[in-house]
Amino acid sequence: MKEGEIKNPVFDSSIQIRALYKGFEITLVKSLDGEQIGAAIPGVIALVDKLMGQGFESTVSTPVSQPEASKEKKENDAPVCPVHNKAMVERKGQYGMFWACPVKEGSQWCKEKPPKK
Repeated sequence: MKEGEIKNPVFDSSIQIRALYKGFEITLVKSLDGEQIGAAIPGVIALVDKLMGQGFESTVSTPVSQPEASKEKKENDAPVCPVHNKAMVERKGQYGMFWACPVKEGSQWCKEKPPKK
């Protein structure tokens, strides 16, 4: 390598967090080598919890790591969106947990509320 030349590091893994805030999509990326990724997970979880508490929304309607069995149970217990006829998903917002439609219309999430019982 020549003097003054910058070597690009090679990373094995990366952690990516994509969220919506007031209609804007925000992506946070942290590149890590294989040894660092396990140690970074608790910090990532804390960051996601903090972002969700501040009003950020996930760009993913269902968490990727959610086991199928618990996903089925949630969908069976969930109210159905009256517009899209889809099972609503439980989300954590500024004031606690709430039901939301998982359908995104353009850049906005469906705003329908669960039907009143």
